[in-house]
Amino acid sequence: MNEKTIDSCIEYLKAMLRDQLNELESEQRRALTMGLRKLKRLKLRPQLNRDEVRRVVREVAVTVTEIM
Repeated sequence: MNEKTIDSCIEYLKAMLRDQLNELESEQRRALTMGLRKLKRLKLRPQLNRDEVRRVVREVAVTVTEIM
């Protein structure tokens, strides 16, 4: 379940970064890229801690909400 959540978030951030109609400023693009890196690092961990997954996903969600 946790991997599916992380994969969904990763795909969403990639789509936001690829979207040509998205007029992202450099700071916003950097924040999305950092969120993407955090999620990828989290996914590489051998044992996913549910609380850690929630914390990282929440941080990324806040970043995305601020951008929109």
